[in-house]
Amino acid sequence: LRAARGGGNPPFLLRPFSDFTQADLAVAAVRELAREHPLHEVAVLFRAGYQSYALEIALNKARVPFQKYGGIRFSEAAHIKDALSILRLIQNPLDLPALSRILAHVPGAGKRTAAKLSAAVAAGGGPALDKILARHPGAGELFAFLEDMRTGPYPPALLVERVMVFYSPLLAKAHPEDYPRRQAGLEQLSQIASGYTTLDAFLAELVLENPEEGEGGAKEDTLILSTVHSAKGLEWNAVLVIDLVDDRFPSRHALASPQDMEEERRLLYVACTRAREHLALFAPQRVYQRQNGTTVPATMSLFLRSLPEPLFTVWSESYPGMAGRSAPAYSASRAAPGYLAGRMATPSPGGGEARPEGAGETAGRRSPAPPAKLGYCRHKIFGSGKVVGDLGEGKLRVNFQGFGLKVILADYLEMLSGPG
Repeated sequence: LRAARGGGNPPFLLRPFSDFTQADLAVAAVRELAREHPLHEVAVLFRAGYQSYALEIALNKARVPFQKYGGIRFSEAAHIKDALSILRLIQNPLDLPALSRILAHVPGAGKRTAAKLSAAVAAGGGPALDKILARHPGAGELFAFLEDMRTGPYPPALLVERVMVFYSPLLAKAHPEDYPRRQAGLEQLSQIASGYTTLDAFLAELVLENPEEGEGGAKEDTLILSTVHSAKGLEWNAVLVIDLVDDRFPSRHALASPQDMEEERRLLYVACTRAREHLALFAPQRVYQRQNGTTVPATMSLFLRSLPEPLFTVWSESYPGMAGRSAPAYSASRAAPGYLAGRMATPSPGGGEARPEGAGETAGRRSPAPPAKLGYCRHKIFGSGKVVGDLGEGKLRVNFQGFGLKVILADYLEMLSGPG
């Protein structure tokens, strides 16, 4: 098939360093595209509902309103609400809504019990609190766990891991029919928590009010997030397709069946043809693997690997958080999209080392990090890493072995004289 309009641009193929940086890059793309198109004419598509979780958090952080079609929103899932309620109680033992939600899992306890417990805690505990806890052993276990967690401070990632251990038996009992899927959602929460250094900051960005859902179609000035299945028959001016790596698109289950593989190929065709004017395909170089809690190398979707090179322009994010054109042969005269400004590099003559676009210019660019702040470091959770950028305000960008790029407060790092 050939487009009747003609004169269009080939799509961009973007290689973020990881699925985490993919979320940040997608947010930058959305904000840039919104300058040219109404926000409801921009869509982010994905194979399965869970693949938008990191993006949802990044959009909330950037205050970009969105609607989601196909799969529930991350913050609306019952098991995510439960886990966040436990974290809120660690932060504030008088959070009555959070206490009521968790006590709903304790036989014989409910809102009245929660109100009595909250009043007893506010009064300083004592015999009144002990009496209630003795009547409800499950509540006693909860309070013992909360007290143990308050002996920290602990980083959010560790708190989430401990909450998962405590909450998993409750989850298995409440949702036996799809416990593995919900457990995977909690592991996604653990991955998200690894990007924060304090529980306050983590909860502030996850415990958010949800925008009203639109009726009769997309709301004005609201980004569309959608599974490809839910996008059939629809079109938008600009479309971003994320997670285009093997095991995600095509899905792992399709790899063993030729018929299923062809159905996956048709789905990607549907996704790409939803775009009228701008199409960006995201294929992260590394993805989070929940089995061992680390990021591992990812293989670009076989559907993209089989396409002729001139059909798209490839840009890759590098360790310092910049992006360079992967091969000068790919539409070398085509400019990078605006949302990659400051992250781009262009091929030097002769196909040598890439250098930052506009190198030597200072207007509108972040100056390089002072050499004294670059080097090797160690973090209590992520282990040894290399500082690759200074973001200002005490924040450093660090590449951790096995975890990828993360932004960490310098106060939480131990600087080393060499690789640790």
